Amino acid sequence: MVKTAKYEVYFVLAVLASSPIAASQAAMKGLEAQLANMNSYEADFVQSTVAVGQPTYQALGHIEFQKPNLIRWNQIEPEETLMVADGEYLWQYEPDLEQVIQQPQSVLKETPFAILMTPYAQWKADYLIEYSYLPESCRSMECFSLTPKVEAPVRKIVLGFEQGILAELHLWTALGDESHLVMAKQRLNGRLPPEEFRFIPPDSIDVIKLGDEQNKEYKIQKL
Repeated sequence: MVKTAKYEVYFVLAVLASSPIAASQAAMKGLEAQLANMNSYEADFVQSTVAVGQPTYQALGHIEFQKPNLIRWNQIEPEETLMVADGEYLWQYEPDLEQVIQQPQSVLKETPFAILMTPYAQWKADYLIEYSYLPESCRSMECFSLTPKVEAPVRKIVLGFEQGILAELHLWTALGDESHLVMAKQRLNGRLPPEEFRFIPPDSIDVIKLGDEQNKEYKIQKL
């Protein structure tokens, strides 16, 4: 029985491999179905980032997002960083530096979180969407590869789902950097307090206002 099941899986993969258009269409439908079930999401995360010529950087924190267009990224270790997207602006607060950076939320357009918190129809035409069997963890979950159709700061994104819940996220930049997020204690479609997505700068903290293009690459790498 196991041999038959394995044969059927290999047969399906062979058929898809022989028809790239069919494989891409199947992946698009599969990803659309996964994302359609995600109206809100929160999880703890461990992020490992490998920048060219630098040692691996590891961070711990908590992420929350609510469709449409709301996100809260709270990095706890090794240094505290809070990012809040309120639907209009992206706020980044770094207590150690005693500063807040305010940018239009449009700077998130080419990041994985824009994909997660905006309607599928708004961005699907911008990416080549395929099933992915790499990295190694994708052999035990359903993974989708998203490659921008035009040159962009982010070269490739892989989203991994386990039993219908986002479990991993991989990102490669045009500069050769690589970032990998592993989620834990996920909660899908729970109620998230509206105040989680509002940010008021602390008194006596400098607020630096940037436009769409300023410091864009830095934001993508941080996320």
